[in-house]
Amino acid sequence: MDPHARALVASMTRTFGRPPVQLRTLGGTVPIEPFIASLGFPALIVPTVNFDNNQHEENENLRIGTFLDSIVTIAAVLRM
Repeated sequence: MDPHARALVASMTRTFGRPPVQLRTLGGTVPIEPFIASLGFPALIVPTVNFDNNQHEENENLRIGTFLDSIVTIAAVLRM
């Protein structure tokens, strides 16, 4: 595992008291690779949405609890 990913997992584990779910998949068109190649530094994507948010559909949603958890998640990322 990438050392930056290990640091992120450690920070999130400390914050939430359990390790995050890690999946090496990502839906949609997130153009992160050109940024990594152009800027020359690593990047990680940390999704902060509920699993059934219906992205880009007429009933796309984000639960308030998930939104609040996202704030804590971003704080964990900044502390890594």
